[in-house]
Amino acid sequence: MTEPRFCYVVLCHTRADAVARLVRRIRQLSPDAAVLVRYSSAAALDRAMLEEAGATVLVSDIPTWWGDWSLVDAELECYAAALRLFDPDYVVLVSGQDYPIADLAAWERRVAQRGADAMLALHDPDPVTVDNTWRIVRGPALPRPLHRAAVAVAWRITLAARGRLYLNDSPKRADHRWWIGVPRRGERRLVRKASQWKVLSRHAVEVLLQHYRQDPQERAFFASCKVPDELYVASTLTAAGVDVAEAPTTFTHFPEDGSSPEWLTPQHVREAREAGPPFARKLHPDAGPEVLAALDEAARR
Repeated sequence: MTEPRFCYVVLCHTRADAVARLVRRIRQLSPDAAVLVRYSSAAALDRAMLEEAGATVLVSDIPTWWGDWSLVDAELECYAAALRLFDPDYVVLVSGQDYPIADLAAWERRVAQRGADAMLALHDPDPVTVDNTWRIVRGPALPRPLHRAAVAVAWRITLAARGRLYLNDSPKRADHRWWIGVPRRGERRLVRKASQWKVLSRHAVEVLLQHYRQDPQERAFFASCKVPDELYVASTLTAAGVDVAEAPTTFTHFPEDGSSPEWLTPQHVREAREAGPPFARKLHPDAGPEVLAALDEAARR
């Protein structure tokens, strides 16, 4: 019986040297795996460095923005490329800021033995993100004090509207975008939420690609939700009857008052190893030797 073929898809917006470090470590821990690195064509890219590390590079013309449908387009583009280039049994989607904390070859065997078609970190969706139709507008770049004032005004308008209108600023201040939500009319769908980082079998990927290409109404519904990249895959696979298992791919440590994961520390790595996922993030591009040593030690256990 042949071993299952895995492809690790890395979505990147960070420095190529940090991504090359990740690629080398994946190849060390799973020498037979393929690694597909996706970069935007607008990004600075040292392609030779990544290929030398053992990656196949996908330079994409899809510009991506946090929280909108572009991330779904980019993800599905990667899956189609992975099937075309490598014909894998499983695809693992990770961030360029992830790093392995498990013996990947042994973990791959456990995934194949488990037999699930999708391994997702599932969460309960916020009804506000689904029960309203959202659109994104780009505002002007505002000085920080003026931006804080605009957020306060938007919050007061939202409270006064009592569910008839939502005005939300982007948590990524640098992109100057605002979300406008109004109550959804018409069709409702079953919605499940999951982290973007996941494991999918070839069957699950084929189901996704078929729906993506042939169901424009489904695409339009999820494109009008808030943060659709956390909704589309889990919802589509569940509705299609694909076997979905609860199993996170990556560990992150969030501060109590923050929406972005903290940079990994040795203590975070220990917590990640106890939690069980095969990857942890976010690893700083210039992570120190103590953190890297803790990560490598975790993968040896």
